[in-house]
Amino acid sequence: MKFPKIILLFLSAGILFVFFYWMNTKDSTSNIHLKKEIAELKQYIEDVYTINPYEFNIASLEHYNDSAYQSITERLDSDKPQLVLYIPENACLDCIINEYEKLKTLPNCMQDRIFIMVSYPRKRDVMMWISSHKYIYPVYNNPYFGMSAFGSKNQLTLFVVNKTGIPANFLILKRDLHNMSDDYYKMIIPKFEKYSGITPVEEVISNDQKSEVEFTGKHNFGLLHLKNKGFTVFEFENISSVPFVIKDIKTNCGCTVPEWDRKPVAKGEKAKVTVEFAAMQKGVFSKRITVFSNAKDSPHTLTITGNVE
Repeated sequence: MKFPKIILLFLSAGILFVFFYWMNTKDSTSNIHLKKEIAELKQYIEDVYTINPYEFNIASLEHYNDSAYQSITERLDSDKPQLVLYIPENACLDCIINEYEKLKTLPNCMQDRIFIMVSYPRKRDVMMWISSHKYIYPVYNNPYFGMSAFGSKNQLTLFVVNKTGIPANFLILKRDLHNMSDDYYKMIIPKFEKYSGITPVEEVISNDQKSEVEFTGKHNFGLLHLKNKGFTVFEFENISSVPFVIKDIKTNCGCTVPEWDRKPVAKGEKAKVTVEFAAMQKGVFSKRITVFSNAKDSPHTLTITGNVE
């Protein structure tokens, strides 16, 4: 059966119309997405450039769990740049975890120059936050920053601060821009290496050579009273020529909080691991602390035991 030419003509015209309509719609959708991306980028740039670094008021930071320095002033007096991760209240948990894991992969020359900044009005809130987030980095609190123009936006932020106390190199870690931090770290790593100068200790560690240590892995607190706290210190003595460094520590209970030396330890010296135990339940207890390091037998297990009445 043959179609009249007029019908074929109409069919062809219809097909062409549908094709061009689809192309125009596609281009229009692409233009909408492009305009949206441009608008978001402009807003991001505006947010970054409107940050007032003096609102951070670095000098007023309250020290909580920094085992290497007694205060923020002492930390900044080292005349080396510090990388700060500002974690606001109610920040995206997945974003926090994502950046925290990235921080742990940064070079050894940076690890003891990273700290976390929060903004809580009460000390109790800070302590509760610290106990519920087992981060390896020191935590400082600025109770006034949350009320500032930028702090009230609840934006997860990275920045660098040095002896001047004036923050710089801001990066806002928005949910849809979290991959930007990869390039950010590449940019700032040379700033830290410049001041550290890659020592022989770091070179040895970077070559994945293994150290050897001696330590006593058990401590018995004996009798503890309910709601009290117990403290003990485990020491790792380096008996090899390869510097010993603790990379991370995990616990099997939120009632056990470890603090440790993050700097490489030379032969004959000792790395200390301070363990705090909060007696929150009555009865006999046994808690494990797992220490990850560059030692041959890593990870090592520490054990604390006792009885709470």
